[in-house]
Amino acid sequence: MSQPYTLRIYAAYGDETLDNVTAFIGDDDSGRFCLLPGHAEFMTVLSVGMATLRLVNGETRYLATPGGLLHCRQRALTLHTHQYWLGRDHTTMAEQLRLHFSQAEDSLHHSKSNLERIEQSMLRHMVDMERWQ
Repeated sequence: MSQPYTLRIYAAYGDETLDNVTAFIGDDDSGRFCLLPGHAEFMTVLSVGMATLRLVNGETRYLATPGGLLHCRQRALTLHTHQYWLGRDHTTMAEQLRLHFSQAEDSLHHSKSNLERIEQSMLRHMVDMERWQ
């Protein structure tokens, strides 16, 4: 068997390294895939969701992410993503991802409401300007 991978994760708030990865199981637009040590060079855009990482010592880790760019080259896996959560408990990681999207949805709703108020204010201002001319 080939040497295990080193996974390097780059995110907006820093980076992290995880050594001794023997399998990376994730999803992209084509479906589910598994990268084992010795895999040919590979690059893909991860789908929103959870990847499973198997380590040399038999441990399993879960990587929740809202997507990202994954590159496999020789003994290195590199992930570029906006945000991620790495842990041992699948349920906790799934909850983190759910919470992220819930907060993002709330923020989007708030932004839309603000834009509507700005638009209404501008329209009222334009109507007032028309009356004075």
